[in-house]
Amino acid sequence: MAILTKKNIFFLVEGKTEALSTPWAKKGLWSILKPEIEWMRGKKIFFDTYRFNGKYAMQDNLSFRVSQLFNPPKKTVDKAKANGKPLVDYVFILRDLDCEDKEKIKKERDNDLSDYKGRYSIHFAVQEIEAWMIADLNCFNIIYKSKNKYTEIVSAIKKISYSSMPEEIGCEPKKISGLLEDIAHKYKSRYRKTIEGPQLLEVINPDVVASKCPSFADFRNDLRSHIGFPPIIPQPMSTHSTS
Repeated sequence: MAILTKKNIFFLVEGKTEALSTPWAKKGLWSILKPEIEWMRGKKIFFDTYRFNGKYAMQDNLSFRVSQLFNPPKKTVDKAKANGKPLVDYVFILRDLDCEDKEKIKKERDNDLSDYKGRYSIHFAVQEIEAWMIADLNCFNIIYKSKNKYTEIVSAIKKISYSSMPEEIGCEPKKISGLLEDIAHKYKSRYRKTIEGPQLLEVINPDVVASKCPSFADFRNDLRSHIGFPPIIPQPMSTHSTS
């Protein structure tokens, strides 16, 4: 009989929207990856997250953090052995793209992490993680509960260029998070990355997001390939923009 090797997946994320647990919502990343998280729990695959304080902190400290995960101190190794927990064997790195050059960033990080080739993947929320929220506008109904307020906010979001293809939304004059802050403020509400952000991620439909955000679908399928979960079958994307 084949012996199944225990796995330990680690996620390194840019900031609080993805990884801050609050009284109002779970970690945003765990919410958007609900099916995969449940699968890992069922298969007894270990997983955890570390969040940086923004992309610049991630850029400056990523190499050190990855080296610590793959070459932990002896006390960490001893504790893991005592608890029957495997050491980290794969790392997923996730950050907002923010209209930067994806291939340039990947090349730089690959150079930094050359000692760990094949043991990590780099993924992006394009252009920000808020694109995932805009992909499933039904989530705003649950957070902005007044029917009129929800209708006003969603109507305003639909006027954003390329709102039906969220990864096509640019960063000028503002990034998506700034646009959401302005729209919410206009209708006497608030959007904050550390409060409403995780709340919205908790209630969005990841399949809807995957159908509209190819970079999210790639991230999700990459994770699935490492945990033995059947991949997502791509669905046709709408090519029209809302005005």
